[in-house]
Amino acid sequence: MKRGSIPPHIFIYITAFLETAGGGLGRPVLPRLLQEITGKDVAQVGTSLGLLVTVYAIALLATSKLLGLLSDTYGRRPVILLALLGSAIDYIAAATVTSYWVLLLIHVVAGFCGATLVVCNAYIVDVTPPEQRAVRFGMLKGILAAGLTLGPVIGGVLGAHSIRTPFWVAAMVTGVSGLYGFLLLPETLKKENRRPFSWKGAVPFYVPKLSGVSIPLGVVATLFLFEFGASLSQPITALYTQLRFAWTPANLGVFLGLGGLLSIGGQAGLTRLIVPRIGDRRAVTFGLSVFSFTLMLYGFAQASWHMYAIMLIAQFGFIGIPALMSLTSNYANSAAQGELFGLLVAVSISAEIGGPLFGSWLFTEYSMRDGKIFLPGLPYFVAAAVLASSVIAAKMSGLLTRRAETPSEALPVASPSAPAATSASTSASASASTSASASSSAS
Repeated sequence: MKRGSIPPHIFIYITAFLETAGGGLGRPVLPRLLQEITGKDVAQVGTSLGLLVTVYAIALLATSKLLGLLSDTYGRRPVILLALLGSAIDYIAAATVTSYWVLLLIHVVAGFCGATLVVCNAYIVDVTPPEQRAVRFGMLKGILAAGLTLGPVIGGVLGAHSIRTPFWVAAMVTGVSGLYGFLLLPETLKKENRRPFSWKGAVPFYVPKLSGVSIPLGVVATLFLFEFGASLSQPITALYTQLRFAWTPANLGVFLGLGGLLSIGGQAGLTRLIVPRIGDRRAVTFGLSVFSFTLMLYGFAQASWHMYAIMLIAQFGFIGIPALMSLTSNYANSAAQGELFGLLVAVSISAEIGGPLFGSWLFTEYSMRDGKIFLPGLPYFVAAAVLASSVIAAKMSGLLTRRAETPSEALPVASPSAPAATSASTSASASASTSASASSSAS
């Protein structure tokens, strides 16, 4: 098979699937790996797990915009391959780690290589007409969900025999993904559309005036609150279900796997059926509201079957994510896609730095049975409130009522050292939720 013989977006779907499948393998066993190397019980490792997620987020924040700019300068393909190589090395190191501090360092390295999905979204924009981008973004998220479906299921089964095995398998899967990309993944960014590289532009929140990117602050606030709420609850699912329902890695793997399988339909299927009928703005309001409601329900769950029932309801929330991506599609031209995606990831990761640590701290403080208050579901309640506030922020920003983009509302800009964009056509951007998925799967 020759490079370019298959439609380019199919290649990126396959690459993204293999990467997320590898990342999902370690999720069910990471809490038990922490218990093994630290000697702590399930309630005590909450803060340690949150710190792992936080340092990963900081590293990802430091490099996400850099990788986006590199892909604008040198092309999408080499950046994707470099990140996959780094991820494979990270999994090998995780499979042999015996110290928590070494594991912490491993997560820093993983964060440096974790912005692959930023480039994947830019890749989709390169090869997709504007009128088809919302559907393909939904399909990409469905493919990512499929990878996260397979990964945790296999990881849970493998973890029942050895908590190290899933990381070895993850390294192999990521290596296969890298080999596949090296042999068959085509480059999509034409040389005439590439931009000179600027180190100033690689600073996470630096937005040069002439870069072709301009995002209203209200939209930034919406994305920040959404990601903070989502990341707040992510690291405690394994701990919460182990404490409340005595779930094993296999139990957790089945739950996460089924959730990923259902989210394929939620993001790829329900998006196609519902969003064209109700519109992007109503889809964002409805989807984020459903997510907020179901997070609250998770905190009240009293039996294992409750978790599964709530998960079914949560699938309707997934229609809000591609719709949010569609509504943020007017804030960069086609020559600045990598920079835009890097900027959105920077906003996302800045929220993820505090979210997981705060959620894990809440779980640790209120999950001690000898403590004054036993309320292990508290992180879910707080996350639900934050997600509800993201809907309010979206309405106040005008994101859900109009399609404005005025310079006075844009992010503060530095001196115009970046080159002018070479195209005035609009393009779709990725929502910061993509990075959230990436970081949670990697951690």
